[in-house]
Amino acid sequence: MISNLQDELIATRTQLPALRKFTPSNPQIDVYQTRVSGLEQEIRDASTQVAGVCGAIDERWRRLSLHHRSLHHRSLQRQILSQKLNDVQLECQRRVGRLLRDQHIENWIGRFGAHA
Repeated sequence: MISNLQDELIATRTQLPALRKFTPSNPQIDVYQTRVSGLEQEIRDASTQVAGVCGAIDERWRRLSLHHRSLHHRSLQRQILSQKLNDVQLECQRRVGRLLRDQHIENWIGRFGAHA
């Protein structure tokens, strides 16, 4: 849209000097000058609108990036907690195994030690 307005502005600006030079009293000169001003304003308005949309997109992108980082951080936290839980489970299994082994040895000593 802006490029179409710019094309029209260029065409209008190009015609205006020729009108002034060859027909200085032509009433179309005022029409062309008004059209140039109107096109310039339309271009400014359209540019402002585009800038606003771009600003909104930038803000949304920033929020999505923060959300993505937050999700990534939570995922890492879950992985760390999962590894810690796994480590605790392995340690519990090791201790239970040692307790069972020690108990088995004590029972064995109790049975066979009494006969000695």
